[in-house]
Amino acid sequence: MFLASCTATQVSEQAPEDIASVSTDGFRGAYAAEFAYNSSTAPNDQIRAILSDSDITEIEFNEVLISFKHCVSDFGYDIRDYKFDGSYGVDFADGEDTALVNSRVNDCSKSSGEAQVGSLYTWINRNPERLDESEIVAQCLVARGTVENGFTAADYDAALMSDSFPYVDTEQGPDLLVECQVDPLGLSR
Repeated sequence: MFLASCTATQVSEQAPEDIASVSTDGFRGAYAAEFAYNSSTAPNDQIRAILSDSDITEIEFNEVLISFKHCVSDFGYDIRDYKFDGSYGVDFADGEDTALVNSRVNDCSKSSGEAQVGSLYTWINRNPERLDESEIVAQCLVARGTVENGFTAADYDAALMSDSFPYVDTEQGPDLLVECQVDPLGLSR
């Protein structure tokens, strides 16, 4: 079976009061508060060291990802299709309890540091200046010809809520929407 998932702690989903309660002293950049918060919830000194300079290198991220995948494989699962936005899939045996699989994968994400490092790595690489998410996705959709010119961030938010996008090409539109959501600035292309 296959389970779609994402990094456990996405920047946009962290409770603002939790982030605001952690000192950002020693951290810098557009994601300083998230680096401070994720460092405060890191499972070990290695993960805190990775986060300490407000940057995550590809090598550091890959070390954490390998640890995460190893933990998951100990349960007989496989992580596949780890995407630029931090989403990924999990392969597991037919008949296995999906809630148990999800719980184990989330535990591995936290214990390996993937929850803290993976979320920030994907966010700082797909939106380094922390631009408005709805705005950059809407701009991507227009630039890719997915929707008509004049489509705005407010239009995107409304379409997202209603799950009804005004695609120019209804066949390719859904795929282009996913591409723009995963990589709105085209940084991985």
